[in-house]
Amino acid sequence: MPDESPAGHDPGEDVRFTLEQVGEWIRSADTKAGLLAPTLALLMSPAFGNFNKRQLTNFLDSPREFIGASLFVGFGLTFGMAAFFVAQVLIPRTQHAVRSSRYSWPWLCDADLHVLTALSPAESREEAWAQAKNLAQIAQWKHKYFKLALRTTIINAVLLIAWLFITAW
Repeated sequence: MPDESPAGHDPGEDVRFTLEQVGEWIRSADTKAGLLAPTLALLMSPAFGNFNKRQLTNFLDSPREFIGASLFVGFGLTFGMAAFFVAQVLIPRTQHAVRSSRYSWPWLCDADLHVLTALSPAESREEAWAQAKNLAQIAQWKHKYFKLALRTTIINAVLLIAWLFITAW
């Protein structure tokens, strides 16, 4: 690997930029999921406030009771799914990557100091790119589960509104 890039800039500048960008993608997914979690809690409030056990035990009494019970069960299931997806976004990924990197804190905390200081600049840059790839995979995972969490939260809200409408009718 040459010590200088074709454009004449610092050879590590591109990987630093990439690491910063990927870090922002991860932070973006975490922030959005962090905002979605209280939204789920807010959706749960009217469900508990308007819940009547009779609605679930007497669901065969009438079509309205059956529809209401079905909507409530659907609400509960989608709530659980959305909460699971939000947790998938927010749970830290601490497993070691396929390739060790001194830029990965789970690996760094267990690494020998001699190993950390023995790398050449080219090896260090290669490790930084490996870490950028690892972080990009984490960002992809987080955004995938955030999309699922958002979609199930929307479905959850629709089911709640329909349930509230049916039970008030």
